[in-house]
Amino acid sequence: MVIIVLLGGIVLMPKLALADPLRLDGNWSYDKSGGEEERRSSLKQTYHLSFDKALSAGAFFTGDIRYAEENQSGDDDTVLYNPSATLDLRNDLFSFNLNGSSFRRELTDGPDVDSNSWNVNWLSRIKSLPRLRLYAGQRFSQDDQTPHAQDSESADYGASVSHTLESVYLLYNLGVTENKNHVSGSRRGTKNHLGRIRYQESFLDRKLSVNLSEQVNYFEANSRIQTVLGNLFFEPLPVGALEGTFTAFDDTPNEGSLSARDDLSDLDFTTGSTEVLQSSAAANLGVRTNFNAINRLQVYFTDLLAGSVASQLSWTAFVSNNNFDWTPASILTVSYENVVVEGNLQTVVKIDFAGPADAPLEVDYLKVVVDSPGLPIVVGEAFVSELEVGRVFPGTGSTVKSESDSLQSSSSLGLHYTPSETWSLGYNFNFTDTDNSDSVDRVSRSHSLFTTYSPGAKLSFTTNLNQNTNLVKQQQEQKTRSFSLSMHAKPLTTLNYSLGYTRSEGFTDSDRDYVLDTVTLYTSARIFPDLSSTLAVNVNSRDNLLSSLRSRSWNARLSIMARISPKVNVDTDYSYQYSKNDLAGSGEDIEASSAYGGTMTYRPSNVLYFLLRVRHDRADEVTNLSGVCSWRMTPRLELSENVSVRLAEADTGLFTTRLSWDFGRNFALDSSYTYQRLEAEDVDSVFIELSANF
Repeated sequence: MVIIVLLGGIVLMPKLALADPLRLDGNWSYDKSGGEEERRSSLKQTYHLSFDKALSAGAFFTGDIRYAEENQSGDDDTVLYNPSATLDLRNDLFSFNLNGSSFRRELTDGPDVDSNSWNVNWLSRIKSLPRLRLYAGQRFSQDDQTPHAQDSESADYGASVSHTLESVYLLYNLGVTENKNHVSGSRRGTKNHLGRIRYQESFLDRKLSVNLSEQVNYFEANSRIQTVLGNLFFEPLPVGALEGTFTAFDDTPNEGSLSARDDLSDLDFTTGSTEVLQSSAAANLGVRTNFNAINRLQVYFTDLLAGSVASQLSWTAFVSNNNFDWTPASILTVSYENVVVEGNLQTVVKIDFAGPADAPLEVDYLKVVVDSPGLPIVVGEAFVSELEVGRVFPGTGSTVKSESDSLQSSSSLGLHYTPSETWSLGYNFNFTDTDNSDSVDRVSRSHSLFTTYSPGAKLSFTTNLNQNTNLVKQQQEQKTRSFSLSMHAKPLTTLNYSLGYTRSEGFTDSDRDYVLDTVTLYTSARIFPDLSSTLAVNVNSRDNLLSSLRSRSWNARLSIMARISPKVNVDTDYSYQYSKNDLAGSGEDIEASSAYGGTMTYRPSNVLYFLLRVRHDRADEVTNLSGVCSWRMTPRLELSENVSVRLAEADTGLFTTRLSWDFGRNFALDSSYTYQRLEAEDVDSVFIELSANF
């Protein structure tokens, strides 16, 4: 009935009523995919009505109503309602924002869930006075079962004040969160005090700049959980007890560092940006647990994982004390559970490393590696939104209370001096002291000294000296030290190259653990106006003094780019990799591989485009061929074909055809057919989407 009314509104509503500030969008899509053993289909329809109006010069109102319906074969049909409204006020004294939203999810064979939320934010705008900010918000979620299987509420509120006095910046922030689960009787709360002072000034006619800062962060967490006798309950570590969350994408999980990703520990369980299925390398998801005792890691996905996808995922675990050398860790069980978080139905993967009564893990870094080698491309994407780590305890039927606090103080100093136009140097120092009430304390220090010398526009030198020290109290001190020297030269307008050398050393107390030497070379040259080339070489030498393992590796890549004509471009490349591992008493392990390929693009006109790519890997004896053809038949109609073939012991391939058509001013059609040939079975996918906007 709702669909009929909305469609009737599109046709019958006068054009004037649908003009700004009122907008109406509709989207209908059909997707069917799978192989001979299992085929899945999905029919989705979405409608969005929005209103945007300036009430006055300083008052704005926006409203949205979203309706979505999805019918899936073999699964519950889903209907979603999501109205929201926002009021913005702004003048010379303050700005004010108030927004509220409601969310309802209906399942054919499951409980309906209602979620409501509101947020308010007030900010002063008088420039001569300190900037004051006040904020508050609440969220409620409940299903329609009796008794409820889901009934929770959460709130956050706080205040901050900041002010700038010439070269000094002052900030104080107070944030409080409260979470209640009325079904389990659990309650969790946090309180965070943050104070910061920063000084920034320049001297000697701006040749010398000085940066000083001091920050104190006090974090409190408390929880109360009513346990059920015989049931297990999970107690996550507070975010303040973690040293961070990290990710990396590589197929060498035994070594290599992870990069910080704060969005995986921001308590936002529904928004994710780390995709784990479509990457060519395995996803490494890590946490720094600060030696807290844990036995479970929970990985939250933004949406539901189909059973056929979950069964193809492989999970392995590794631990480390330096975020580089990793040791395999045993996984006890991996389980999948579909949960509702803030009205969103999503999958959480629970990875247990030990039972509740067994000895937990107590490490600095922990990561899990998720790989999906058997999944076809047509399964789509899967995004991770949050990582949770903690302990699983057996329920005793009593109330379990816990309180913890953390005090972290940070100091930093930055000096930068430029005595001449050709020479500059600087020094950075950072010190952090963290005291935790229920876990180990940590002290970290870092020094960085750097200088740059440019005797001319065509030559420059850069030198860096770094030392990082981490001391976990009652643990051994971990220290890394590195020295690097690089040179960049451009002797000709058509030639430039860079050469760099880095030596890194790791220490435990005063004992040296490893030595790593790296040499890099990069050159680029324009041989002729339409012919250029690049050469990149990387050489590594690593000595692990703890295990007597010596590793030597180098790789090189040569690329040549040619513009045959204004319509034809050809790119070719050749790469070579060599590695040798020598473990005392175990002999040498040597691996060498090479690959070469090329890409040709041909654009005979503005409406036609062709691409052909070929690449051969000599080590695996694999050849990959791919081609793209795009034909823009009219300014609003485009047809494209994509073919890729993998020639190996078991040949595989992928074929995709896509048609895009913008007909009229308000309608668009997007359709595609994908056929993928795999070793196990062939799968295909049909997708049709129609969009309308007014």
